[in-house]
Amino acid sequence: ERVVEIVQRCGLSGAQLHGHEPITEVQWIRARLPFVIQAFAAHDRGIAAAVAGPADVVLIDSAAPGTGQVFDWSLAEGMPGGLRLMLAGGLNPENIAAAIAQVRPWGVDVATGVESAPGTKDARKLRRFILSAKEAGDALLAMPQSSGELRPYDWELDGEGNPGQSRDVEHQGPPSLRIV
Repeated sequence: ERVVEIVQRCGLSGAQLHGHEPITEVQWIRARLPFVIQAFAAHDRGIAAAVAGPADVVLIDSAAPGTGQVFDWSLAEGMPGGLRLMLAGGLNPENIAAAIAQVRPWGVDVATGVESAPGTKDARKLRRFILSAKEAGDALLAMPQSSGELRPYDWELDGEGNPGQSRDVEHQGPPSLRIV
């Protein structure tokens, strides 16, 4: 209830859940919010259940989120087509292109990889990260699309303040990878 209350009070579009929420709790939250991201450690067996779960996006992170530790990206490969997979865990300007090329995520999440000191974001690192991620994402989007593979999400809000829809069909112009 607290997550929903905070999201609604702040006027946000959704929530990123980082606990070990049971599927019933995620369903309850998703019924009340337009968008839910559910995070898992790369080795977590709960990822399999989340694939068919109520979350809009499954985020895969290292075993110790927020530490800048990279996990074995092969653990995120081979996820089912149609899964909105967000990659996190030790991403930085130097490795983001390789991560995107290998995993082919729907989006990426960065924090410590663009810091100059703990808690201090570095504008140059952030700019390099975004440019590298966009270039790698554009390269993927130029490749033929696999059956069932989703295109990036349109984060623009519709007229009612809800997030836009997935740009799976007849997208006008080049879509871009989501970076949060």
